[in-house]
Amino acid sequence: MSPPEVPWKKHDRIEAADTKLQEILAEAERLIEDRSPQSHDEVDLLRQEIELLRQSSTECKRAEEALGGHLKIVQLLSASATHLLEPLPENEVFEYTARQLHMIAGNAIVVVSDYDPTTNQTTVRAVAGPEQKLQRELALLGRSLVGLAFTVAEGTLSIVVPGNLARVGGGLYDLSFRQLPETVCREIEQKLDLGEVYVMPFVQGEDYMGSVAIITDRNEGLINRGEIELLVNQAGLALKRNRAEAALKEYADRLKRSNEDLERFAYVSSHDLQEPLRTIVTFTQLLERRYKGQMDKDADEYIGFIVEAGTRMQTLINDLLDFSRVSTRGGAFAIVDTEALLDQTLANLQTKIEDSGAEITRDPLPRVKADPSQLVQVFQNLIGNAIKFRREGVQPRIHLSARRTNGMVQFSVADNGIGIDPQYLGRIFVIFQRLHGRDKYPGTGIGLAITKRIVERHGGRIWAESEPGTGSIFYFTIPA
Repeated sequence: MSPPEVPWKKHDRIEAADTKLQEILAEAERLIEDRSPQSHDEVDLLRQEIELLRQSSTECKRAEEALGGHLKIVQLLSASATHLLEPLPENEVFEYTARQLHMIAGNAIVVVSDYDPTTNQTTVRAVAGPEQKLQRELALLGRSLVGLAFTVAEGTLSIVVPGNLARVGGGLYDLSFRQLPETVCREIEQKLDLGEVYVMPFVQGEDYMGSVAIITDRNEGLINRGEIELLVNQAGLALKRNRAEAALKEYADRLKRSNEDLERFAYVSSHDLQEPLRTIVTFTQLLERRYKGQMDKDADEYIGFIVEAGTRMQTLINDLLDFSRVSTRGGAFAIVDTEALLDQTLANLQTKIEDSGAEITRDPLPRVKADPSQLVQVFQNLIGNAIKFRREGVQPRIHLSARRTNGMVQFSVADNGIGIDPQYLGRIFVIFQRLHGRDKYPGTGIGLAITKRIVERHGGRIWAESEPGTGSIFYFTIPA
């Protein structure tokens, strides 16, 4: 991307000098035509004034040209910073950086390379410079520099200085880590009038990512050093960001594949376990019905253990299937009436509500975009837990409310149950985590893990506040 053209306005001093010079020249012509004796002295004075004005005009023009050149470089750096903020392929970062540096570095040749730590090699990715020099270099070398790879000499990377151009004493020969023929390097330097070589690395933390080499013109030397360093730093930041984003994407992809594999494994394993387990439970129940009382007391007890364990295992497998299906078998999102969904939930829990004598109240609940069946499951799990973990001899009181906050709807389910020790609040949403014995509070320990997964599928989060003996409040958010 080339910087936009700016209409340069001529400096006021130059305009004034040019105007004055024209006036003096006109006056000189008049005096020369006059040819009177006294006019000779006046003409001499006019000549001196003309010379001074010419010098002043020349100096102003040189200053203006220098200022214009500097402003163009500033514009180029600004355009480069903007362009390098865009998500660019890594190779385009190298090529763009080389082109932009060429516009700053005069007649120098710019070589941009990357570094692969797995092979310990640096590879030339882009070259820019005066076309004539590049063509002659191609002819002398027998191939393009782009694509050349060099093994990095031991100890070389320890001397690179991040953020600064450093001179390479051995010229092209040392720049190639002494892997190009030295005679060829010296011939190229001589025939292309190449001067000193400067190198600046791309560094990410302590990791070396590559470098920029500036091969100067022998008659020009290194120019615009500060601007070159600034642009290389900009390119280095772009490479860091690109590589960080690529690493993050790769990690996210691996995590997604891993989750999909785990979900598939959980589903297949649970599904395949169902049939043999169902057979065991069915035939054990047949034994219990047909032979109960015909064997000794221990045999009846053992059969009872098998039936109970098998039934519990079936429940556990079904819950595990529900957990694995939250993401893969979820329904479409739609605008839903949470009041109606809560009514459906209470109908599902009617027997538990009547048996416990629970009192359930609510504030007005808003409409949200959600999977209706899964939102019913969230309400059912939270209200069911509030009923299950009630205090003995105390009527369960459960209250639901909602409020809008930061683009989300925050629901709360408050109860007056046994409460939870705050140190365990982080564990209750982990699969198979139980805080109480199965004999007192039956269940598999998966309900809250499923609830958390459903809420996260909707782009929200869930948490709890509680104290033992005073009840709990469970909060969860759904995008408004």
